[in-house]
Parts: sequence; structure tokens; C-alpha cells
Amino acid sequence: MTKTVAVFGSSIVLAGDPYYDVSLEVGRALAAAGYRVTTGGYDGVMEAVSKGASEAGGHVIGVTSDRIRALRGAEANSWIAELVHFETLRDRLLHLVWESDGYVVMPGGFGTMLELLTALEFVHARDLTPRPLVVYGPFWREMLNPMRDNPLFRASYWQYIQMADTPEAIVRAFELWEISER
Repeated sequence: MTKTVAVFGSSIVLAGDPYYDVSLEVGRALAAAGYRVTTGGYDGVMEAVSKGASEAGGHVIGVTSDRIRALRGAEANSWIAELVHFETLRDRLLHLVWESDGYVVMPGGFGTMLELLTALEFVHARDLTPRPLVVYGPFWREMLNPMRDNPLFRASYWQYIQMADTPEAIVRAFELWEISER
């Protein structure tokens, strides 16, 4: 069965931005490795990942909502093969987290943080079976590393977060996870 990887990230990066360019490569690498890719369906990182996966022959699922359309006037990007649409942001978020076999978290703002923390909390609490949660690059290292030594953050959470610095390392993390499941 083909695994689905949700990729979270900023909606505001543009083509030519380093985060856009690496997200394009992440989409390509995931599709080339045989994964379906799910994104929030809009611009920025979501568009780049969708484009990369689509150009590599992968299946791209976009998950959108009426709330985002109303707030931003955003429409789904043109690289999506399958559209899943919800009225609320909550339902969109829960679908992205619950219906994915793993997650890649690219640089992003508060929405991306919410996606990361929702996935992490559900996996940590065992509401979801453990699955790969890979954060990309120095952006997340700088954000998360100060929390590691803070006693308010339980040490048990860190076992679920993997850090990667290249698209290849992201794919390798998913491949190793699949091997360990066998």
C-alpha cells in the first residue's frame, strides 16, 4: 500500500526563495521514492512540494478549507491531482494529521507550528500510532533545540522528532521507518 506523507510549510514563500526551491526538491524526492504527497493545497511551500511531486509523476492531494479561502482569498494550487475540501480550518488540520502516514515539516509560521505540534501531540499521546515526523533544516533546529533542555518540555517527545538537512535525508528517514515497521 502506498504511504501518504503530509508536508507542512509556509504559504508565503515565492518561487526563487531557497525554501521554495528545497520544497520543490522534497516533493520530487518523496514522489520518486513512491510516496503520495499531501499538502495544505495552497501557495508557497505547499505549491512547491505539490509541483515537485507532480513533475516527478507522484500523486498530490491538496487539503483546503472555506476558512482559508475567506481569510486570504486563496485558491488551491494547480499541481493538485486530488482535492479534499473542508468548511473549517479545524477539519482541514485534523484530516492532514490523521490521514497521513508521516509528516515533513518545512519552515513556516504559526500555522506550520500548529500542524507540527498537533501531529506531535497526537503521536506522543498515542491517539495516533507512531509515525515519522521529520523537521527540515536549521530553521527548526534553532526553534526546537532550546526546548530540549527546558524542564517544561517532556523528554519523551523528542523521540518522535527527526531532523533532516536534505531532501534525501528526509526520504531516508521514511525508508528507515518502513524497514523498522517490518
